[in-house]
Amino acid sequence: MPEGTMTNKFHELQISGLPITPAPYVLNGPKDQNNFHIALIKLQSCCIPSALTNQEYYTRLSLVREAGHIISSQYLLESPKPSSKSWNSNYGPHGWHRYVGRFPSHLVRGLLNYFGASKSDIILDPFAGSGTTLVEARLLGIPSIGIEICPLSCLISRTKANFPSKTENLTELVNVLSGFYEEKSRKFLTIHQERFTHKDVLDRKGNMIERFANIEKWFTPEALLGVSLITEFASRLDGYERDFILLALSSKMRRC
Repeated sequence: MPEGTMTNKFHELQISGLPITPAPYVLNGPKDQNNFHIALIKLQSCCIPSALTNQEYYTRLSLVREAGHIISSQYLLESPKPSSKSWNSNYGPHGWHRYVGRFPSHLVRGLLNYFGASKSDIILDPFAGSGTTLVEARLLGIPSIGIEICPLSCLISRTKANFPSKTENLTELVNVLSGFYEEKSRKFLTIHQERFTHKDVLDRKGNMIERFANIEKWFTPEALLGVSLITEFASRLDGYERDFILLALSSKMRRC
């Protein structure tokens, strides 16, 4: 399709007769993605849930910067640069843990809008994975249920989808963890100085990590000490705070 024709297609996009401004990466992205972006935006114009006002629905739109003068919540969360050429699916709690093969959150949001899902519905995801659908449902105020067989994926999706509306308690929890970590590591290093072994860490009072095959290849003694201290701290917590710390630890280990 000629470039001028595609530009006109972007300008012609509307939701319920209201002109929209696509997100920057829709306008700046590779040409081979243009038809997909346009199709997903058009899908969302098919059905506005009766439980929502037009203005409320406009804030839910995916791949859209604004409808009229109403800014979408996704755009605010994502905060793309005007020159962005690709979306960032790590907005909000989506980016708390890397996960291979997860759904793009933009696609999930677009489909939830297409099906007209609202707070009076319940979304079921029988293969929750890292919880992308559950997080999007939560962000849109739609009740959801996830099912997942993998314990790690369960932890990831449960923690991400149950994010607190305010983060002050989590900030304080991180500060407490920092104090705990500093005190415990200082005491350990006072005894062992800078030269300690995997066995020293595993024998440490409070350690909860059991020896496993090839532990020396997976961890340096220093890294093993860090994991040991954080798992000890997590063991003293319960509920969401425990999940949050373990998720953060898993995320860090995944990056390493």
